[in-house]
Amino acid sequence: MKLSRVFASLCAATLAPVVLAAPAAHADQHYSGVLDSSDPMPSAPLAWPDEVNDTCAAPDDSPQTRVETVTFVSTTDGPRRFVLIAPAEPTPQLWVFRNGVCVAADYAPDDDSDLDTPGLVDVEGVQIAKGDRVDVLIGDKMNALVERTTPWTLDVLQPGSNNAPAVGKATRYVALPAQVVCAGATARATLTKKGRKLARSGAITQLVFRAGGVKVAKVKAGRMGRVAKKGVLLRGVPASASSVEVVMKVKGSKSRRASRAYSAC
Repeated sequence: MKLSRVFASLCAATLAPVVLAAPAAHADQHYSGVLDSSDPMPSAPLAWPDEVNDTCAAPDDSPQTRVETVTFVSTTDGPRRFVLIAPAEPTPQLWVFRNGVCVAADYAPDDDSDLDTPGLVDVEGVQIAKGDRVDVLIGDKMNALVERTTPWTLDVLQPGSNNAPAVGKATRYVALPAQVVCAGATARATLTKKGRKLARSGAITQLVFRAGGVKVAKVKAGRMGRVAKKGVLLRGVPASASSVEVVMKVKGSKSRRASRAYSAC
């Protein structure tokens, strides 16, 4: 078995005999590995996924398959899409567990667009909350006794979540949101302790927020006290926006900027 993750190594966990875990992860995680005869059988009975509804069938018949497991703890809320690509016959299988309970599964292409990518299996709209432990089991429909080597990749996509910490001089004063609420096209920025102190003193004269280049909030000096308490609601965030930026004007000083990268809604 060989399993890796872009930007972060995976370490051992305790869910199953060989479970690999990543550090707390942000949006658009990418994993890869190789499913082979060295991988373990599932630690608990699994059933063939219900390919019509992408759900977990009752575990009345354990598939004869070896599995690899990707584990992470969510740092944000919202729906996820899990995309497995393992271009081999027979079709690969995918199970998603949230806090130990199977919440989605699939082993067949959902429509003609999925057929354009050989070996693609995905589940969409899986609701995950901040702090949830997520375990993704990867297998194929080959009998476990048959020698086989199957390379695979797994992408965990979450629209609206940040992909990196904010950067720029204004980060000392403005905390850009952890995620955009795609359903409402909104997000909320707040001020840091230093930012609140400056706002209350009247030193911050203006805050302008843009998402994907579109202005989504502007705060003038008279409202800084309110912003210090409740933050700033960003409205009308474009679905295509992949960044949020703030420009902060300070009395008697140069403007300061900060930006943060996001997965587009």
